[in-house]
Amino acid sequence: AGLLNIFLRDIGQLVPIILQFTFWLTPIVYMPTILPERYQSWLEWHPFYALVNGYHQVLLWGKVPDWQNLLYPLALGVALLVLGAFIYKRSKKELVDVL
Repeated sequence: AGLLNIFLRDIGQLVPIILQFTFWLTPIVYMPTILPERYQSWLEWHPFYALVNGYHQVLLWGKVPDWQNLLYPLALGVALLVLGAFIYKRSKKELVDVL
């Protein structure tokens, strides 16, 4: 987001709003079972859900978390890292002129 903020100034205002919205969608302060069943399946696609659910499994229920659930957030993180590196390499020359 920092790199994009140089070229698209509104990203700096948009990212905190998206992060706060994402925080409230993550079942940190509530249990996912209070959601209707049709929405509970959507949580599996939420990138932070696997991490939070792992903590819930350990701290609340005393269970070992399922490590396979962390593959999706890990793959998403690696993909975003590669995308960020690609965008940085591509726009490195323009950054000097803009900054």
